Amino acid sequence: LGAAVLNYRRAWMLAPRDADIKANLRFAMAKANAAGPDLSLPSRALLKISEAEWAAVAVAAYWSAAGLFVAFIFRRNSAALLKAALAMAVLASIATTGIFQWRALRSEPELVLTEQAQAMWGPMAESTPHFALPEGSIVRELDRAGDWAHVESGAESGWIRAKSCERVYPWKNIERR
Repeated sequence: LGAAVLNYRRAWMLAPRDADIKANLRFAMAKANAAGPDLSLPSRALLKISEAEWAAVAVAAYWSAAGLFVAFIFRRNSAALLKAALAMAVLASIATTGIFQWRALRSEPELVLTEQAQAMWGPMAESTPHFALPEGSIVRELDRAGDWAHVESGAESGWIRAKSCERVYPWKNIERR
């Protein structure tokens, strides 16, 4: 189940509106009783369209706004052209925000647990257990210390063995703070 959640999460990043991918991801996570990432309502709304689609909307809205504004300058008294140009500028701003939201999500060091794990208070086997994470849980990586990953799931954070999870984007390096 952990591998299924991992690969469906990767597929979802490429095609967020694909109904089959969303259904399979939800099914695998429900079967594993796994927690997903905590996203705000605006983030969830912006992530319904892929980054490439947001880029296409942003470019089209930008050039439409520029063309309408030029037409407004030459027509002088056309309030409708000015309103349309402003609407396109707002649409371009929203689309740019969607692009940045996708990039922020991709820069997050997101992990999927490939096996059940017990989060500990510290990065040691002798540390006190803190909370359990089922296989397939999607967590955020905060730091690494040797063979341990400091993760956050909802309001909880703890240390798990790094071998029990895999990055959604394996080529992303975590920035040390």
